[in-house]
Amino acid sequence: MISIAIVLPTISVAYAALNRGSGIVFALAMAASVCLAYVVYYSVRWDAVGVHYRWLYSALFVLAWVGNFITKREQLITLSSDHSVYSMAIHIVLLCIFGYLSIVIASGYKWRGESISLTAPVESNGWVVHGGGTVAVNYHNGVKAQRYALDIIVLDENGRRGRTWLPAELNDFSSFGKSVLSPCDGKVLATENNQEDRAIGELRDDSPAGNFVLLHCHGNTVLLAHLKKGSVLVKTGDSVEPGRPLAKIGNSGRSSEPHLHIHAVKGKVMDMKMVIATGEPVALLINGEFSRRGDILHLNEKTSE
Repeated sequence: MISIAIVLPTISVAYAALNRGSGIVFALAMAASVCLAYVVYYSVRWDAVGVHYRWLYSALFVLAWVGNFITKREQLITLSSDHSVYSMAIHIVLLCIFGYLSIVIASGYKWRGESISLTAPVESNGWVVHGGGTVAVNYHNGVKAQRYALDIIVLDENGRRGRTWLPAELNDFSSFGKSVLSPCDGKVLATENNQEDRAIGELRDDSPAGNFVLLHCHGNTVLLAHLKKGSVLVKTGDSVEPGRPLAKIGNSGRSSEPHLHIHAVKGKVMDMKMVIATGEPVALLINGEFSRRGDILHLNEKTSE
């Protein structure tokens, strides 16, 4: 994951800086580089190296792009014919590929249908790893009930997911054991508190949600899953309000690393199969905004970097 977070941005900046084409080829290459930069910015797991490196990457890309543009601006303006059909074909193909991926990613930053307004379910520095309206930014999207689900981790003070560069144990992850807060006024429909926290990479298919709290909020059902064993603080029938501690982030159920999974389905639903798979999806508006990959969530605000 760290290698991807380093290699892809490097390739993107190099593509913008080292384009040696001229005329139309140069224009095609620079357009393709912008699309590639967009794809990299919104698809890389920046939390592996530190989310603040997105800003450094953006600055380096802009400098590389502008510098190359200034160097070749006369050739671009004159649309010099000094190019080969082969070079033009390659950059047309790259522009089509990166352009298509950019459109697919951008289309995931909108939602359709009903929504529910929630507050942030973590205290601070919540990073949305998966979230949005398409599979390109949210792998849950292929499951009907989880179409607008969010996977949230808690970043450390350096903007990373782990206390070490290569976290391997549960306690290496900054999310593990962090508080999960109620995102709404409502009632507890059901809980699970006895599932073991799995070792990294040890997925469990027979209990995908692991430990969870199921809430009835604003006429809809909200699931908060993968909680730490023994950490659930509420019971069925309890009333909750925004900000009330519910449990701690764990790694129970089908979870690749410690994180909080949250999604909502329409109506009051007690059947876990409907909650997890077949229920009608409801988009999550965290502090009034549709949450998607790359957002940083805070208790009273949300920033989209």
